[in-house]
Amino acid sequence: MLARADLVAALNSIPLARFNGTWWRAVAHHLLKGPPPSAPAGSPPQPLWPGGSALFGARYTPKGGPPAVYLASDAGTALQEVNAVFAIPNGPSIAVPAAPYTMCQVNVVLNDVLDLSVPATEAALGTSTQELTGDWRYTMGTGGTPPTHLLGAAAHASGRIAAIRAHSSKNVGHGSIVAVFPDRLTGGSYVELVDPTGTLKQRLP
Repeated sequence: MLARADLVAALNSIPLARFNGTWWRAVAHHLLKGPPPSAPAGSPPQPLWPGGSALFGARYTPKGGPPAVYLASDAGTALQEVNAVFAIPNGPSIAVPAAPYTMCQVNVVLNDVLDLSVPATEAALGTSTQELTGDWRYTMGTGGTPPTHLLGAAAHASGRIAAIRAHSSKNVGHGSIVAVFPDRLTGGSYVELVDPTGTLKQRLP
């Protein structure tokens, strides 16, 4: 990964992507039984609540960093990302003892996406798929700053990036993830839960 100053300069010049489609989100069932921690008591559940990543940390979100909604390209990848299943490379998926999860489909229209699945973008940032899918929790445990945290914070601070698309670290070579910054969604960009019943309806912004 480039040094911080060079990283900021690169993020201000890299071409950004646009895409739309249906992605997936695995939400722990207990989080859908009431409002998230930041909402007033009695508020409806928020399946697209972005605060969890900032509260606990996530691949592109340092603790205390900008809130982000994490989505996956397919249901299997979504479950792998939350450690609900373990997939053997080129083999079957194995269930891991875990709390119940609710699978949600999410429609997205995203402008201004930093697409890390593009080799030229990786090269411009001085990084690699191996670095981007490394164990960020281990790096934090040794007192270091994960490269993906540095990148995520710089991407949000640039003001021009609404989301980061990347290879899944749990389903490398097959799945993708996207980390969406809700406060950067402009120009018609949005993230909307698919729920014809209206029970868990939510749209950002």
